[in-house]
Amino acid sequence: MFSRLSVAQSALALLALVPVACGVAQGDQERGGPAPFELSAEDARLARDLAEHDVLPPDTAPSAGKVYFIKAELLPDHRAGTGQRKVMVTHYRYQGDETVHSFVDLNASEVYRVERHQHFPTGLAPEEATRAKYLARADDRLAELYREHADRLQVTPVPFSVAPTDPRFGQRNVVLVLQVGRDFLASPRVTVNLTAETVQVETGAR
Repeated sequence: MFSRLSVAQSALALLALVPVACGVAQGDQERGGPAPFELSAEDARLARDLAEHDVLPPDTAPSAGKVYFIKAELLPDHRAGTGQRKVMVTHYRYQGDETVHSFVDLNASEVYRVERHQHFPTGLAPEEATRAKYLARADDRLAELYREHADRLQVTPVPFSVAPTDPRFGQRNVVLVLQVGRDFLASPRVTVNLTAETVQVETGAR
């Protein structure tokens, strides 16, 4: 059967999910306009368009693998009220396990710097989270879990890193945080390798 976490363990699991929420670009959802230190939806779209037009097209050939937009966020100069409108746009490229930071000047409508980092901790795109959940849902080993809890089961994908000696190093690895009501399930432990599109299921509480 499926084991549950203690209250203390559940609290730690909740804290682990906090950084995931930060991966969403700031917008003006249901407020009629952005707060002073938020990036408007329009500016976020513009920054993303500039980054993808100037940086991504040469790399989006089939040989380059999948590339996902992760987030757009204001840089400190903008927040300080200097009149500058600078944004960092983050993409994740599966080939090479590479995170791409594009620095965009919205006033000049240009990308003025690009940084590429391998094996850099990076949040998931919504499409990646959806894919991870789909692969898990389709795995026969988890059929009983989904059948037992049905709509009460909440599944939250969280990316994680592995040591260079791990065979999964350099790939897009995700652990699925399983929750039923207020309880987190300690077992099974479900991880998804989005690069290889494989699911690993470990049973038994640790």
